[in-house]
Amino acid sequence: MLNIRVIPLIVVLLSGCGVVTGPQVKVGMAKLQDAINKSIGEMDVKRQEIKDAMQSSKQTLNSYKASRITMQIQLEQFDKKMAPYVERKAKTESMLKDMLSAMKDKMPFVISDKKYEGESLGKLAKDMINIHDANESSLKGLEIARSNLSSSLESLNAKEKVITETLTDFSQQLSILDSQLIAAKEIEKTATVVGDNTASMEESMAAIQEKINKLGVDVRVRIGTINDSSNGAGALTKQISDAESLLGKTKAPATIADIEKALGGK
Repeated sequence: MLNIRVIPLIVVLLSGCGVVTGPQVKVGMAKLQDAINKSIGEMDVKRQEIKDAMQSSKQTLNSYKASRITMQIQLEQFDKKMAPYVERKAKTESMLKDMLSAMKDKMPFVISDKKYEGESLGKLAKDMINIHDANESSLKGLEIARSNLSSSLESLNAKEKVITETLTDFSQQLSILDSQLIAAKEIEKTATVVGDNTASMEESMAAIQEKINKLGVDVRVRIGTINDSSNGAGALTKQISDAESLLGKTKAPATIADIEKALGGK
C-alpha cells in the first residue's frame, strides 16, 4: 500500500520541479535545428551574393583601368595638339601689339621687308585679328575638352579606389561567413550528440544569426556602393569617343609662314 502511494507523489514532485520530458526535448531540438538550417541557408545566399558582386566589381574595375589608360593617352595627345596653337597665339598677339603701336605712333609696320601704314595697315591688322580669333576658338575648344577629360580621369581614379577597397571588404566578409558557417555546422554536429542540452547551443546560434544580420546590411551597403561607382560608364565611354573624334578632326593651325603670307609676306 505504501509503495503504491509514494510513486504518484514522486512523479508529481518531479513534474513540479521542472523536469524536462521527452516531448519537450524533441521540441527544443526541432527549434534548434530550424534555427541552424535557417542560418546556414541565409549564409549560403549571402555568400553567393558576395561572390556575384565581386565578379561584377572585378569586371567593372578592369573596364575602368582600360578607360583610364585610354584617357591618359588622350590627355598626352591633347597637350601635343594644343602646343602649336599656344605658340601661334603668342605670335599673333605679339604681331597685333606691334601693329597697334605702329598705328598709335603713326609709323609704318614692317614685315618681310614690306611696309604697311594707314589703310593697308588697318586691313592687315583685320586679317591678323581673324587669324588670331580662329586660332583662339580652336584652342579654347581643345582646352575645354582636355579639362573635361582630366576631371573625368580624376573621378575615374576615385571610383577605382572605391571598388578596390570594396573588393577587399567583400573578401573579409566571405571569411566571416565561412567562419560562421563552420561554427553553425559544429553546433549542428554537437546537437546530435548531446541531445537535450540545447540552451547554450541556442544562445550560440542566436549570436551567429546576429552576425549574419549585420553582415547582410554591410553587404547591401557595399553592393550599393559598387552600383554607384559603376554608374556613368556609358557617359565615360562616350566622352572618350568624343575626345578621340575631336583629336582626329582638329586640324593643325596655320604655320608662321602661313601667317606671314596672310600678312602679305613672301
